[in-house]
Amino acid sequence: MPGRVVTLIPSEDPNSTVWGVAYKIRSEDIEDVTNHLDFREKNGYSKKTVTFHPKDKGLESFDLTLYIATTENESYAGPASIEAIAKQVINCHGPSGSNKEYVYNLARAMREIAPGVDDDHLFSLEAAIRRLDKDLK
Repeated sequence: MPGRVVTLIPSEDPNSTVWGVAYKIRSEDIEDVTNHLDFREKNGYSKKTVTFHPKDKGLESFDLTLYIATTENESYAGPASIEAIAKQVINCHGPSGSNKEYVYNLARAMREIAPGVDDDHLFSLEAAIRRLDKDLK
C-alpha cells in the first residue's frame, strides 16, 4: 500500500524555493548512478538542470540535475488537504517501511538541514500524522 513521498513539481511562482542537499557523484560512479536514477525516475519524471545556491554564501553556486514530476505520472497523487494526506499516510506501508516514519524522518532531516526554514506544509502534515498516530494507540 504505497504512500506519499516528496515530489518536486513545476511552480508558476518564480520566487519559489526548494531546500535540500546536493550530492556530488564521484567521477568513476557518474554513469552507474545516473543510469540507476534515470531508471528509478523514469515513470513520469523529467530531468532538469537548475542552479543550486549553497546556504553558505561563501560558496559559489553551481548547476545540478533534478527530477521533476509531471502530472502524467501514474503515481502522482496530486494536491490534497493536510488532513486527507495524513489519513492516507498513517495507513500506508511499503518495502522501505511505513509512510508515517518517512514523514517523521523527513521533518527531522529538514530541521537539521535547514533549521531556520519553516516548512509549513511538512510540519503541519507531521503534526496531523502524530495526532492520528496518538489516537490509534
